[in-house]
Amino acid sequence: MFQVGLDNKAAGKAIVV
Repeated sequence: MFQVGLDNKAAGKAIVV
């Protein structure tokens, strides 16, 4: 939950987990 704001499209799914 760090760059979920910028990569909340692709990394948002991996970062959120």
